[in-house]
Amino acid sequence: MVIQTILIYLILTIVLYFASKSAEQNNKFLPIVGAIFLYAVIFGLRTGVGVDFWGYKEWYDIAVAGFDVNSDTEVGFNLLIKTCVNLGLPFSVFLFNVAFIQLLLVYLSVKPYKPAYSMLALTFMLGCIWLTYANGLRQQIAFCIFAYSIQFIADRSIIKHYLCILIACLFHSSAILLVIFYPLFLLRAEFFHKLSIQYILLGISLMLSTMSIVSNIVVPLEQFAEVLGYGYYFDNKEIEFSEDVHIGLGFFINLLLAIFIIYNSNFVKGYYKHPFVSIIYDLLFIGIIWQYVFIDSHLFSRINYYLLGFQYIFAALSLAALRKTRPYQYYIILGLYILIFIATLYRMKDNTALFVFNWQDYQFPIVM
Repeated sequence: MVIQTILIYLILTIVLYFASKSAEQNNKFLPIVGAIFLYAVIFGLRTGVGVDFWGYKEWYDIAVAGFDVNSDTEVGFNLLIKTCVNLGLPFSVFLFNVAFIQLLLVYLSVKPYKPAYSMLALTFMLGCIWLTYANGLRQQIAFCIFAYSIQFIADRSIIKHYLCILIACLFHSSAILLVIFYPLFLLRAEFFHKLSIQYILLGISLMLSTMSIVSNIVVPLEQFAEVLGYGYYFDNKEIEFSEDVHIGLGFFINLLLAIFIIYNSNFVKGYYKHPFVSIIYDLLFIGIIWQYVFIDSHLFSRINYYLLGFQYIFAALSLAALRKTRPYQYYIILGLYILIFIATLYRMKDNTALFVFNWQDYQFPIVM
């Protein structure tokens, strides 16, 4: 299974990269659609990849049996499940649809930036974003819709943007939080420019990461979390607010990646000269700070998907801009992504990255 896992992810990386390269050179989007289709087929045939895999499978099996999936599940996600069930489609086709929608929306969001296509393939695969997208399916779809909607903030298309937010809310109610960003970016096109201030804020966030910030704001959180669809984090008192934080190699790799992305941010924004790039960087920077301030909170980490989720997209834009202009920075960032890929696959049996096809006989460890 280990060799199979490595081969599958490497083959998908190569296919996505060269299909994206072809799209760059021929000015055609179709090769990317074909590569995304293959990616979605593979991830539709998976089993056990993603912490929440078995929970979603149980929901689907319940729907197949003719029962309501979950009263707390949003309308859009329920509709997607019920449509697949009513058409007599297996769980693998449902997973295919989710995977295809996610990655297609992200590629469509960067469609105007063709040089970044192949770099997006690398940051998505080497950054192991596929593992995040294989988990928390509802919110990841909501994030991908949000990523697609950023172009409408940049173009001042308020109706199109908020229509996207409405659709995102149909997949995860927490997307209601995203309504604040359109008016914010109307007030100011760019919020974070001075590197010195950004590094100071990063340093403060690292200091705050050593304190238990979340425990001091727990009481007013529960009702708020219920409204956003995160109430289940309060069901189990042992996991409602925090998770174990391990300061290891992965922590420092991700910190270095954030530092180099920040360092090159102004150059990258100047390279593209488009509000879309500035907007996703501002959102990303807030997500980086948020990540460390609330480092011990699984609940806040989930909310942060909408911000930190832009890291691999902005990194792809950065790699495309740096490849010929700042090659040393290009290789440093790419090298960090390769290290993330190696570290993730090294722990594949623990972090649910181990790839098993749904027809294979494999005994998954029992999670207590």
